[in-house]
Amino acid sequence: MYNYRNTLIEQGSTWVFSFTLSRSYPKHYTLRFIFPEDFRTSKVQCDVQSVFDPALVTRVFPQQNIYDCQNINGVLGINQRVKLSGIINPDYEMNVPGVTVMVLQPNGIFPMEKVTLSNSIQIRRKDMLAKVNIPTLYRNNTETYIYELNMDSSLAKGDYFKVHFTGDWQFNLEDCSFIEGVGSSTTASPYFEASYNKTIPESTLYIKGFSQIRRRDQIAFYVRLKTPLNPSNYQMTITAHRSHGGLVEHHTQVVAINQTTGYIREMRIHPVIQAEKLPVGQTGPIEIVLGLINNLPKTNVLTWGKVVIKITPNLPLPDPALSGVPACYFYGDIPTASACTVDATDPNFTLITAFTPKDFNFQSS
Repeated sequence: MYNYRNTLIEQGSTWVFSFTLSRSYPKHYTLRFIFPEDFRTSKVQCDVQSVFDPALVTRVFPQQNIYDCQNINGVLGINQRVKLSGIINPDYEMNVPGVTVMVLQPNGIFPMEKVTLSNSIQIRRKDMLAKVNIPTLYRNNTETYIYELNMDSSLAKGDYFKVHFTGDWQFNLEDCSFIEGVGSSTTASPYFEASYNKTIPESTLYIKGFSQIRRRDQIAFYVRLKTPLNPSNYQMTITAHRSHGGLVEHHTQVVAINQTTGYIREMRIHPVIQAEKLPVGQTGPIEIVLGLINNLPKTNVLTWGKVVIKITPNLPLPDPALSGVPACYFYGDIPTASACTVDATDPNFTLITAFTPKDFNFQSS
């Protein structure tokens, strides 16, 4: 048994079977071929060796994986060879463990003999066309990877994607988002899910819950993650799966995390007026100069950028009645899109959260 036309998933294929019967059979016997589930076709063509039968009738059973070559107008020899064409491979990768061949009496009613062809053939998944924008290769760094996938297969509700990394990566699910191509509906809403194995170690991000992915559509999404602490060559594998786990498409590449530790390119902090000296307990402005690796978008209804600054030790909040409500500015005098927040409830540190201006991006100032 072998497939000589196409072993890719979802493709039309032709199969050739060579098998030995216990005896020969006269005219008008039927050959039945039973394939594993998920093979399908609406019509099959059957060619039997040494039999010229242009009017040979074939039958496809409702489950579409059982095919009859009916009432063959010729003698079936002990050593038999048959070719079946027009069969559609399953829509996921699988090893075909074998095909069962049965010889039935005329009109295909009673089985006379059964032969199991057990040599394994793999139906192969497709290669995924994928592009991943990786800003830096710094270790122990929080950044955003942008994924662009072009699928050659359609996915249905219940199917899913996996983004798998070797090594200890961390995903920030709240800051992961979809850009395009991931379908939703009133009954289906896509979401991200993370899984970690600290023993191996490995880290996996799942994309589930979408209504459909159409063939040839481009899928794009952001993944906010933290790279491993240790520099190394890590394997990143992106796969698409059927709901039962069957593999549909596959892409893999190496992410070579280097020795550089990256959070921001530059940071300087000092009073706005450097010569000004404030006595203990007095209030005054602070200027923080940042040089970010990535550009933060402006904050409006479509995008947002956020800077969180942790100051140790705790700086108590000034009295609003005396000093007013704390305010934050980018580029010296451009206010944040919304009021910045200062959280000094923890006795060990103070957190300042500021969103980018509504009309300006930010990367360095």
